[in-house]
Amino acid sequence: MLKLISFNALLLLVFLGCKYEPLEPIPEFYTIKYEIKGTAKTVRTRHINAWGYLELRSFTSLPWTYEFQYKRPTGTYVMVSAQSHVITDTVMVIIYRDNVVFLSDTSFGDNAVATVSGRL
Repeated sequence: MLKLISFNALLLLVFLGCKYEPLEPIPEFYTIKYEIKGTAKTVRTRHINAWGYLELRSFTSLPWTYEFQYKRPTGTYVMVSAQSHVITDTVMVIIYRDNVVFLSDTSFGDNAVATVSGRL
C-alpha cells in the first residue's frame, strides 16, 4: 500500500512539474483561393465570389487565380468551373483552403469542363 501511495505521489510531482503550453489559436478567417490552369489559353469560367454570387466570364486568360476570406465556421458553398474553347485543351481547377488543396478536378479533350464545389 505504501508503494502505491509513493508511486501516486511521484506521478503527481511529475505532472505538477510539466508546463502547460496552449495550442496556437485558430485564425478567425479561412483564406480561400481558386486557381485555374492548363494548356488552354482562354476558358469560359464560373465561380462563387466572396459575396456568395455566381460570376460568369466568357474569355478568361490562364493561369487565373481569385483569393478571398470567409469568417470561420461557415458551411459556405464554394465553386469554380472552367470550360475550354478548343478540342485539344486540358483544364485544371483547384480550390485551396488556408493554402492546402481542398478540392481539385482536371479535364481534357473536346470542350473540356472541370468543376469543383463543396462546403467549407
